[in-house]
Amino acid sequence: MTSPTPAERARERLTAIQDRICQAIEAIDTDEPPERQEKFMVYPVQDLDPSVAISMLSQLAPKARVMQDTRARTLVVYARQQDHLTVSKTLQTLQDGATATTKMRLEVYPVGTSGQTTVNNLIRGVAPDARPIQDQGSGGIIVWAVPADHEKIAAALKDLEINVAERDKPTLETYKVRKTTPSQASS
Repeated sequence: MTSPTPAERARERLTAIQDRICQAIEAIDTDEPPERQEKFMVYPVQDLDPSVAISMLSQLAPKARVMQDTRARTLVVYARQQDHLTVSKTLQTLQDGATATTKMRLEVYPVGTSGQTTVNNLIRGVAPDARPIQDQGSGGIIVWAVPADHEKIAAALKDLEINVAERDKPTLETYKVRKTTPSQASS
């Protein structure tokens, strides 16, 4: 008989640890009915301002513990079943209220002659909540924002292009010259 490999020994140890963890969890389990037991649940809040949702939930389900996961754009809630029902219904109502005017979308904007840094700074200035990303493929800037911010960005970029075009446009100017001969004026 061959001795187990290091990987097999590690797998056996992990299985033993998992078994002990399961036994510990079962030992902790109370005799309370399921509706009175607290548990964790994760709720997505893609189209909502999480701070507004947390504020509302703290009033509607005061015993629920609500934490925000900003990276995953979710709320982690530790509560009883009845509070989870309240949280779920409230978040669904808020999500349904996120209409086309508040739902974020992607738009790609050309950089033109202004340069990516200038356009990126302009976007951040007129729409601080927008998320611009430089698109190396098209040379433009991809922006994730709500429709109102896209309107501001489009108007600002149009003004920028008009100002750049006017600045770079050749102009013809005439000057009055007195008491000078044509050969003196050209030198």
